[in-house]
Amino acid sequence: YMIPKIETRFIVRGTYKGGVIYNTDDDEKEYFTVVDLSLIKNWDNGLSLGGHIYNLFDETYYEGKGMACDGFNFKVVVQYDF
Repeated sequence: YMIPKIETRFIVRGTYKGGVIYNTDDDEKEYFTVVDLSLIKNWDNGLSLGGHIYNLFDETYYEGKGMACDGFNFKVVVQYDF
């Protein structure tokens, strides 16, 4: 008996930003690292199933002045291509 090969895409994405000042009232600099994971399985019949995890370590950070980013969140994906 052979175990069938599972063809999937596994993606790890990391973002690091450092030394950015978001508040001009005080000169505190922010440093943060955000890690995202994705796992997608594609079948030959056009069906895809997968999921994404964003901000795996629930890092609190700001993309811009006063623009807070989401904490840990996830998305489940089901897609069919004709």
